[in-house]
Amino acid sequence: MKKTLVAFLVGGALVTSGIVAGTINSSDQVQTIDISGSKVKAYSTLSNLEADADIIAEVNAKEVKSFEFQKVPFTVTTAEVKKVYRGTGGKEVNILETGGIFDSANYTFEGNEVFKKNDSAIVFLKKYSGPVAENAYTILGVTDGKFLVNGNKITPPKGSKIQVNSVQGLNLE
Repeated sequence: MKKTLVAFLVGGALVTSGIVAGTINSSDQVQTIDISGSKVKAYSTLSNLEADADIIAEVNAKEVKSFEFQKVPFTVTTAEVKKVYRGTGGKEVNILETGGIFDSANYTFEGNEVFKKNDSAIVFLKKYSGPVAENAYTILGVTDGKFLVNGNKITPPKGSKIQVNSVQGLNLE
């Protein structure tokens, strides 16, 4: 069963303020609500991601916490830093994403899910400054800077203009 959901996002660093529309897909367990909206900045090349990133790292999600802030679902993932390609940081990093599992619904942004426990990814991060979370980073372009890793293969975000399928294709070393 599909319905249209319209939500008003109060301005933030993750998604520009404005009206966003989404689709609700019901299942027996958890509804998936796909939200789409305007990004503060979208990325179409690796060089643009690299230029804006404070940290580029390979991470593994250890703890995932979803919550609501001003009627918008967010998730903070505490991730183990496996390898740093650029920037400095500790052994862990907190990553703030729009969406997550909240009130029996899985909120995705343009078909992209937030981290799940044990997910591995190469991420292009920017230090977050705002009211939603403390000591956190956001993924550049909301989802553009998150490449899930499975062995030597990577999966770019859905809808990405950056099409690579291997860690070597990112040319980070």
